[in-house]
Amino acid sequence: MSESRLYTYVLIGQTETGLSDASQNLMRLIAAAYAGLNASVEVIIVGRNDIPNRDSLDLCGIKKMTHLKSGSTLPDSPGFKGALLELFSHDGIVHIYALNDAHMTGLTASLAAARQWPMFANCTKIENIKNITRPVFGGKIDELRNVSSVSCVITVRPGKEIVDANPVETELKTIELVDTLSGEYKVTLQKNAGKKNVSDASIVISGGRGMKSAENFSALFKLAEIVDGAVGASRPVVDSGWLTHEHQVGQTGSTISPNLYIACGISGSVQHVAGMSTAKCIVAINADKDAPIFSIADYGIVGDVLEILPQLTTEIEILK
Repeated sequence: MSESRLYTYVLIGQTETGLSDASQNLMRLIAAAYAGLNASVEVIIVGRNDIPNRDSLDLCGIKKMTHLKSGSTLPDSPGFKGALLELFSHDGIVHIYALNDAHMTGLTASLAAARQWPMFANCTKIENIKNITRPVFGGKIDELRNVSSVSCVITVRPGKEIVDANPVETELKTIELVDTLSGEYKVTLQKNAGKKNVSDASIVISGGRGMKSAENFSALFKLAEIVDGAVGASRPVVDSGWLTHEHQVGQTGSTISPNLYIACGISGSVQHVAGMSTAKCIVAINADKDAPIFSIADYGIVGDVLEILPQLTTEIEILK
């Protein structure tokens, strides 16, 4: 590695409220992992808006930052992708990091394909570039990867490693992108109405087909509001149109590690479990006593989730 310069980028997507806690933690994580190496480390923020929590960037340990900004171009559009590929053009080794969430999965995969670089998704631990850990075979075992000599794209599971603040004085440069969408395209942005994102929340309450209808998810949102948590969902819920994809937890959604995960009416498919099995405490509520979710749950409640949730919410309200 001493013969090649190492260029490292942390790719951050804006939310409606700015930069998420998980994004800021990822910056601190990469700053610590690459400290002492002959590496150029830079944060690339992609998004439409100005950054409201600008001061928080000075706590993330990375001095050089670039904001790619456009009035209407989406982060996975040709405009952003082309600008990013130009920034990533180097003769040396290039490492690109991003959160393994619903917002960045498509963009990172597209960048890896364009450069024909390997992509290591859903990594859970980064000690240094010779020891990067990611779960394989549905989370049954951990694989160690050495990326010290290869250009690659790496996505990191939100919330798995919490890193302390590392104050530095940042240099933020803004690049205004020209709108690349023609009048033939119509773009609709769905906002989450101020509710917490599953990638950031320390408590996630997820619903599955056992919730029986989209209307019944109001009970999950009520409980999430009381405990300052986020509402998640299994893939069948999203496929049915009950909730949008930003709520999906699992291999094809967000992979998360909250302090508390409450699975409501979720059977526990391998794909879903791979996205939440590293939660510190798992509570499962399901009418089927043989549901696979109980095999990984710390606490299990067998019964009708639509009867249990209101009782649970009432008791928690009393404690609050």
